[in-house]
Amino acid sequence: MKELLEQYENQKKWKQVNDSKILAKFEDYQFIEKIYRDSDESFINKKLKMKLLYRVSRDGDGSSTFHQKCDNIKDTITLVKTKNDLIFGGYTNETWNGGGYKKDDKAFCFSLDLKKKYNNKKTYKSIYCNKGYGPCFGDALFWIYDNCLSKGGFMNDGLNNRYDNQIKANEINFGNEEFKVTDVEVYEAKFE
Repeated sequence: MKELLEQYENQKKWKQVNDSKILAKFEDYQFIEKIYRDSDESFINKKLKMKLLYRVSRDGDGSSTFHQKCDNIKDTITLVKTKNDLIFGGYTNETWNGGGYKKDDKAFCFSLDLKKKYNNKKTYKSIYCNKGYGPCFGDALFWIYDNCLSKGGFMNDGLNNRYDNQIKANEINFGNEEFKVTDVEVYEAKFE
């Protein structure tokens, strides 16, 4: 009973501070918190705090705006919602500035629909940084185009190429390479 009451209180507090247009369910937040916590033992007794840096529906869908708001900030969580109501995302410890691929041994991606985590295979292609794109994970596990509301995004990382645990290629988009974007959010993530 005490555990249920604590979960109810946590959910009530979460709803009061939740600024997301994508995370509608407390369970989705808990899933992200769990997979993020599992990536580092020092987070065991701490709570995930997510500070919104960028939202397409609020700030615009140009990649230059994404980079203006998110470059030089480590520890970010990206959330993507598609027109098919699929929600997926990724975490990186690296910053989004610079050009080209970056290695990040702590990076991971996830599908909220499948409640599944995709672990980085610790290659040098963990994320891709380019002023002409929004957030990009892997060698196209998912990439967000500039002007993503009209152009969308794509994925074509190959089956378990840079991130593992996929049963089929492009699993987080149910096998499709292209997707239309409804919204993208990027958060600074900290455990306190």
